[in-house]
Amino acid sequence: MAQAFHRTTTDRPHSTDSASHSLDGAEDVDHLAQSASGQPVREISSAIRLPWYKRPSAYWCVPGVSFDCYANAMYCDEPWTAHGHPHDYVLSNTQAGYRSKRLQPTPTLLGRSFASWLELLSPPTRHDLCDIDPVVQQGVTSVLSVLTITVGLLVVSTAGWWGSRSDMWGRRVVCCVNQLAGMVSVAGLILVATFGHLLPGRQYWWLLPTEIVSAMLGGANNVASSQAYLSDSTESSSRASYFAVLTGVNMAAVAFGPILGALVIHHTKNLLSVYYISVGIKAFALLLLIFVIPESLTASQRAENTQRYGEEKKQRSELASVTPESSSFRRHLACITPTTFLELLSPLKVLLPRRRQDGGKREYGLTLIAVAALFWSMCVGALPFIMQLGKLLFQWDAEDLGYWLSLLGFSRGVYLLVIFPLVLRVLKPQPPPIQLQGPEEPIHSIVADAAPRDDSQPQESAEAFPLKQREVSQFDLRVAQVSLCCDIIAYTAALLSVTEGQWIAASMMLAVGSGVVPTIMSLALVLAPDGDAESGRIMGAFTVVQTLGSDVLGSAVFGMTYAMTVGVFPKAILIVSTSIVVCALLCALFVRIPRAPSLGG
Repeated sequence: MAQAFHRTTTDRPHSTDSASHSLDGAEDVDHLAQSASGQPVREISSAIRLPWYKRPSAYWCVPGVSFDCYANAMYCDEPWTAHGHPHDYVLSNTQAGYRSKRLQPTPTLLGRSFASWLELLSPPTRHDLCDIDPVVQQGVTSVLSVLTITVGLLVVSTAGWWGSRSDMWGRRVVCCVNQLAGMVSVAGLILVATFGHLLPGRQYWWLLPTEIVSAMLGGANNVASSQAYLSDSTESSSRASYFAVLTGVNMAAVAFGPILGALVIHHTKNLLSVYYISVGIKAFALLLLIFVIPESLTASQRAENTQRYGEEKKQRSELASVTPESSSFRRHLACITPTTFLELLSPLKVLLPRRRQDGGKREYGLTLIAVAALFWSMCVGALPFIMQLGKLLFQWDAEDLGYWLSLLGFSRGVYLLVIFPLVLRVLKPQPPPIQLQGPEEPIHSIVADAAPRDDSQPQESAEAFPLKQREVSQFDLRVAQVSLCCDIIAYTAALLSVTEGQWIAASMMLAVGSGVVPTIMSLALVLAPDGDAESGRIMGAFTVVQTLGSDVLGSAVFGMTYAMTVGVFPKAILIVSTSIVVCALLCALFVRIPRAPSLGG
C-alpha cells in the first residue's frame, strides 16, 4: 500500500464515521495507508492538501493515451506503393501525384471501405499501380523490411531500459521523451517528403535515421509508460478494468483513426495533412505532460528506485570485474563490451523466477505469465495472414477487407471499453475496507504523531486484506484463462467456418479473447516482488515480450506457415494459431497466486 495516496479511491468503502468529518473518504484511506507504510509525513500532508487537478489519477492517463492513439492511427496503416516509372522514386504530398511518376502513400484499407459513399477517397485502381513491377516492389519491400527489423530490434533492446528510467526519473519525464520520439518520427517523414529532392540517393532511405532516433528515444514505449502511470494511480483490484479501457481506446483508434485520416485527406487534397495534424496532436499531448498532468511517483519513491538500480548495476560491474574505482579508460572500455548490451536487457530479469522472501521455493508465476503473453502476442502477428486467408477464401476485395478490419476494431473497442469493465465491476470480489484503530482516534492524530502501531493490538483487517487481495488476483487469473479459452473457440470456429457469415462471427469472437492483455498486466504487477515500486520496469519488460512475439516470432512463424501451405491447405495457420493459444493457456493454468503476502502489488 506504499502508493495508496496516488490512487483513485472513489469506490473504496470506509469503516468509521469520524474520518468523514475531517477529510473526504478517499483521502482518509490514502492518508492512513501512507502513514502505515513509512512514507514521509511531510509528503503525505502536502499530497492531501493538493487540489484534485494536481493529484495523479487514471483520468489523466486515458485522455492522453487517446490523443496519441488517434494521432498514430490516422496514418499508421498507410502502405507505400508507387505509380509510374519504376526508377522515379520521389515522395509526393498531393493527390495530383496519384498518376504521376512518384512514390507515395495510398489510403488505408479502412479508408477504402468508405469509397462507396466518399467517391474521391477511393485509391487508384490496380491498373494505375505498379504492383506488378518487380523493380518497384523490390525497392518498397526492402525499405519496409529494413525499417521494420531495425525498429523492432531497437524496441526489444531499449524498452526495458526506458521502463527502468521511468521508475527512477518519473513517469512524466519518460512519457515526454517518448512523445518527443513520436514527433521526431512523423516530422522526419514530412521533411523527407517535402525536401526529398534535395537529398542524395534514394530519398526513402532517409526515413531510416529518424526511425532509429525515434526507437532509441522509446517511441514504441509510450504505452508501457502509460501503463506504469496507470498502475501508480489505481488499486490492484481495479487495474484490470483500467488496462482494459486503455487497450480499448487503442482498438477504437485503430477502427476510426484511418477514417478520420481519409476525411482529412479528402478535404485538404494533401496526403501529408494527416501527418501535420498528427504532429500537432502530439505537441499538444507533450504540453499537457509538461504543464498539466501531475507526476505519479513521489521524490522518495524515485530516490529509492534509483538506489535499488544503482546497487544492481554495481553488482553487475563487480561480476564483470569492472569496479566503479577502475580507471577512466577501463570504464570507457566497458561501454563497448557485451556488459553494456546486457545492461540494456537487465530489466528483463524481473521476469525470471525468484525465491520467496521467506526463503521458500522459487515463484514461477510471473515467468509463466510472461511466457503466456509471448504466445498470445505471436497470434497478433498472424492477423495480416488471416486477412489474406479471408481474401483467398471468399474473394474479398480491398473494400471488403476494409469493412472486416473496421468490424474487428469496433468489436474489440466496444468489448474492452464497455462490456469487459462492466463484467469486472459486477463479478470481481471487492477488497475489504481498511480499518482505522478506532472511532475515537481521528485520522489527524496519525499525521501529527506519525507513530507506528502497537504490535500487541489486534489487526484483523491487516491480516484479512492479503487474503481478500488473493481472491481478487485469483479472479483476474480466471478471467485470463477464460479469455484464452474463448480465443481457442474462436480460432476453431474460424477453422470450421464455410460461409462468410460464419467467418465474420468467428472473427468477432476474438474480441472476447482481448481481455487477456489487461488481466495479464494486472497479474504481473501482483506477482512481481516489488510490483508497485518497479511497475515501469515490468511494463517495459512486457513491451519487449509483446514486440518479440508479434513483430518477430509471430510474423516469422505465420509467414512461413502460410507460404508453405497456401497452395495445399491455407487454413493451416488457424491450426497453428489454436496450438499457440493452447500453449498460452497451459502456462496460465500452472500459475499459482501465493497465499502469503510476500509478493508485490
